[in-house]
Amino acid sequence: LAIKEKVLGLPTLAIYKDGQKIDEVTKDDATIPNIEEMIKRNL
Repeated sequence: LAIKEKVLGLPTLAIYKDGQKIDEVTKDDATIPNIEEMIKRNL
């Protein structure tokens, strides 16, 4: 699954809508403020 979705680093958090990846944060960007912002953007 990781290779299929091109997850090259951990941690990676991705949000999907209708089966398509619409947003993602990885590695150094995976901070609590960045994750909260990503969730707010996609609500």
